[in-house]
Amino acid sequence: MATEHEKLCKGCNEFWPADSQFWFRDARHKDKLSYTCKACCYENGMAGDYRSKKQEPAVGRLTDALASILMPLPCAGAAL
Repeated sequence: MATEHEKLCKGCNEFWPADSQFWFRDARHKDKLSYTCKACCYENGMAGDYRSKKQEPAVGRLTDALASILMPLPCAGAAL
């Protein structure tokens, strides 16, 4: 049974102390703590997910296309 200073993890269904040592802070929730404990987040690869995901550009960059066209070709007499 949980005390008033414990919180139930939705991932492992265990009670942990309701502090930042066991939970990530999340301002969207009433108690300002995430729904899953840090251990479950790390185990499931969710920790820091929002920071590590970078969206790939839908179209290649214009500079890449121009570089392939505008880059000077090596001279026939130049040593490689």
